[in-house]
Order: sequence, then structure tokens, then C-alpha cells
Amino acid sequence: MKGSEGFVVLVEFSVKEGRTKEFLELITRHAEASFANETGCLQFDVIEDGNDAHRVFLYEVYADQAAFEAHRTMPQMPTTLAGLEPLIESSRISMHNRFRHPRPTAAVSRRILVTAPALRERHHLLKGLEQAGYELIFAPLDYTPGETELVTMLGGCCAVIAGMESYTRQVFAQCPELRCISRLGVGHEHVDLMAASNAGVAVAVTLGTNNDTVADYVLAAMGLLATRTLDYDAAVRRGEWAPLFHSGLSGAIIGLVGFGRIGRSIAKRCQGFSAEMLVADPNMDPDTVARLGCTLMPLERLLPQVDFLSIQAPLLPSTRQLIGGRELAAMKPGSFLVNVARGELLDETALVSSLRAGHLGGAVLDVFQREPLPANSALLEAPRLILTPHIAGLSETSLDAMARRAVHSLLDVLNGVDPGQGYLLNPEVVEPIAVL
Repeated sequence: MKGSEGFVVLVEFSVKEGRTKEFLELITRHAEASFANETGCLQFDVIEDGNDAHRVFLYEVYADQAAFEAHRTMPQMPTTLAGLEPLIESSRISMHNRFRHPRPTAAVSRRILVTAPALRERHHLLKGLEQAGYELIFAPLDYTPGETELVTMLGGCCAVIAGMESYTRQVFAQCPELRCISRLGVGHEHVDLMAASNAGVAVAVTLGTNNDTVADYVLAAMGLLATRTLDYDAAVRRGEWAPLFHSGLSGAIIGLVGFGRIGRSIAKRCQGFSAEMLVADPNMDPDTVARLGCTLMPLERLLPQVDFLSIQAPLLPSTRQLIGGRELAAMKPGSFLVNVARGELLDETALVSSLRAGHLGGAVLDVFQREPLPANSALLEAPRLILTPHIAGLSETSLDAMARRAVHSLLDVLNGVDPGQGYLLNPEVVEPIAVL
């Protein structure tokens, strides 16, 4: 982002059935060209609605209204509009000279809700908030609260250090004192970002705090699968003492689905094993991927080649059920899979079938379509499957870093300061706030 001041434009599109992929390709090219070539364009994001595959937003920030008017008269604009017209059902645009909270802003409370389960027993990581005079309210839950329960807990709170619960238009409408959602993590598919911005609620994430921890988990998971460590352990406990002739990581072909911070951290580690690394990520260019010794290719070309498949892509409408029965069948017999992204990227039923049929050699899942995992889940009975409770990014070191980042971002926002470096997803909502 080139800056956070200026004239903000929000556009909401309803895309026609079956045209979302085509629409996203066209609008993303337009966004990238605008940001790269127009000095007055400070930010231009394309945002997919995590709950509605046909709903897409443009989130644009310009130096001033004149810069936006210049954008609208760019020579390529008629061609872009003509290309978009047959792909959409409707569109809606709103423009703002910076956001102003549509609620009283003279003062807000000093109560902060903490719903992130990992912090429930680690109050000391949030001492910076208490030292700043805030009262912390810890959600006493072992599950993700629904909308009604969340609204009740948020009553009288100016901010929340959030877990995986959903923040919708209805939540913002019923929580007039809420000023900031500071996510303990990088995923924000459970937050309606457009609704948050319209309500004047800043949304912060903890970028760059746990990618190394997740990458360590993936390497450990692949090592467990390759060496059949758990199988050997079970055999020894049964009194058996014979080799199972396992494989290894050295010289393996490793497929990376998603090449963001986590994917790149995994790639750096895999270099030490002289592994060949293939990458599937539609948002990456070949040169960027090649600089880390990897080869970019479409997913359908990658799958039949790899010995290990690691999934760490974001959850978007375009990535739901990205790995289904057809994709699993395309993988090598005896190959392995690790998922540290979101459960919705993987067809769990198809995975169980593949494992039972003996096609996949094994899998490790840290994320699931339903969390906590239901007691009757078929995953619990699947062979050669290792399950962990969404903890890949939660080492003591990374949790400390995430908590510190969440606290710093929250305090900055409540003091009317943009923490910078991309930690805020909607920095233009920040403005000085008087606190009781």
C-alpha cells in the first residue's frame, strides 16, 4: 500500500452463475494495472466473499477525488467495463472522503473481549493492554460462539482479540462501541471486511508471526509420514521387530499448493533435502517462484508428479473443495498429503475413501471443516491418518509473537494510529478516538 489517506471507493459486484473465475481474472488484471501505473491509486484490492461465491468487492483508495476521476477516464477503462458487463448481475458503488464512524465517537469503553482460545490460560501475554488501563474479558468457551452469543459477549467492548468466530453485518449493527477486531492469526475469512469498514471497525491480522512455526510443522509431518514413525511405534508396542521399508524426504518431489509466507518458508526448508519443489498458485509469477528454487505450474500438472502435497492456500470461494476426489485420484499411488490451510479446501469424505482404498500412503490434517472435530467424524477411523487440533502455528514462540502483534495493533488503532506494514486490512478507518 502506498499510503492510507485519501478518497475511498467501495464497489460490490454480484457475479453471474458460473462466471466468477472469469470475472476475477479480468478484475484482478485491472486492479494490478491501476495500482502499478496510476500514482494517485494508493490501494486497489479485490476481495472475495468467503460465504458467497458470487459476491466480489473492489476496495480502492485514491490520493483524492481528482485521482479517482482520473482513474475513471483512463484509456483502458471502456474496454475493462465492456469486458465486465456480461459477467455481472449488478453492482453498487459508494465513495467516502475517509470513513467516519456512523456511531458516537466522543468516547469508547476500556473493555476488550478475548475470544482466542490459545490466550485463555496465557493472560500474561496481554499485560500490555492491562498496563494501558484496559479491562480484559475472557470468553469462557470451549467452542466457537454463534452470532447471538458473540453479540452478547461484545456488549460494552471497544475491541476484541478474535478467534475463529464470524463477524457479520448483523454483529456490527448490534455492537456500536466496537472499534477494532485484532485477529490472532492471518486468516480473515470469518470477518465481513466490507461491513467492518462501513461500520468504522478496523480489522487487524498478525502477519509474519507464525509462518516459520507452520513450516516446521509441515516438515515434521512429512517426516513422520515418510519414515512411518507411528507405524513403527505401534509395531514395537505389539512386540514386532521388523522393517517396513519406508521412504524419505531426500530427493523427493514436493508440491506446494499456495506460495505465500508459509509456502515460501516450507520451500526454504525443503532445499536442505535436495527436494524438487513444484508450486501451484494462480497469484504467483514464475520468476518469483523460481528465485526459491521452485517451478510454477497448474495444479492439474502438479498432482501426478509429487510424492508429498502440502496445502497452505487461503480459503476463498475459488479454493473451496480445491482438493477433491478427482484431484486425490490424480496423485501418485502411495503419495502423502498435509493440510495446514483450512478444512474447507479439502474434500474430507474423498480423503477417507482414498486412504481406505490404499491409494494415498498417508495424510496429516491440522484443520477440519468442523472444529472441534465431531466425535462421529469418519476421519477418526481412517487408516494412516494423523490428526492435530489446529495447532500448526501455535508454538510458544509464535504465540508470543502473535499476541504481541495483536496487542500493538489494537493499541495503535485505539489511539488513532495505523500500525503500518499491512497489519490493518482497512487502515483508512483509523482516526483519533477519545477513550474514557
